[in-house]
Amino acid sequence: MRWVVVLHRWVSLATAAFLLVAAVTGALLLFVDSPAVAQIHVRLFAGATGEWIVNIATAAALFIVPTGVVLWWRRPRFTIRKSRTLFRAVYDLHNVLGFYAAVILLLLAATGAFLAFERPLALMFRVAEWRMPDAPHSVPREGSSVSQSAILAAVRNAIPGAAVTRVTPPRRRTSAVRIETRGPGVFDQATVYLDRYSGAVLRVDALASAPLWYRMRTIALALHTGNVYGVAGKVVAFLGCAVLAFLIVSGLWMWCDRSGVWSLRAAPSGTGSRRSPTAGGSGRGLRSRTRVTGS
Repeated sequence: MRWVVVLHRWVSLATAAFLLVAAVTGALLLFVDSPAVAQIHVRLFAGATGEWIVNIATAAALFIVPTGVVLWWRRPRFTIRKSRTLFRAVYDLHNVLGFYAAVILLLLAATGAFLAFERPLALMFRVAEWRMPDAPHSVPREGSSVSQSAILAAVRNAIPGAAVTRVTPPRRRTSAVRIETRGPGVFDQATVYLDRYSGAVLRVDALASAPLWYRMRTIALALHTGNVYGVAGKVVAFLGCAVLAFLIVSGLWMWCDRSGVWSLRAAPSGTGSRRSPTAGGSGRGLRSRTRVTGS
């Protein structure tokens, strides 16, 4: 069990800064569509080098989360104890939140790692790259474009029970109206192309008819970005990012105390010359105690 403690601690320390950036920027991207924030989240504004750093840190999270659960299992705790010290409160909160959020954190890490290493994994499993075909074109003719109500009616007829999430109007005379839908299933997605003049359905690109690898990528992206179950999915993903940020900061805080970088626990009054958490160079502040003998 000792090696689990050591590896969990040092792998977490090595990737803490990058995972913290990923957690904060990921939370922002759930509600703000910002190319600059996306670049920081994926590449740290450092090009291919930054992208590899983020990818390795994401893969490391697949090790950090399970080993954290293993360490929690040694002394399982489901509630936060009342404590007079800030260190003990942070310690309990770190363990309890880490346990309850383990599934969400593991899901974010797994989907992020899959998206990060999609190309190497495709080469490993000999999966050919596949993309949706180019959009069809409208037939130019005289007259105005199809109305909004006609667009919605055409989508309802093409995919019963689906909800329209985005409508992209045509940019040119030959462009088609692009409608993105979601549902009726959790991961059901489709893109419907309509003739801008007649409203006729030109093509329906449904996720269910796409190759397996493309479907896996789309589902992984939806889970990673919280695009499932509407607002609830976004909230769960945001809470996962927030808990990850707290675990990183609290873990660094506790490590600093134990390693002697600074002390987080002031000695209670009346204890005299109680030793500091790193007295004797042991680096084990949590276990250090001072024996008081009566005269």
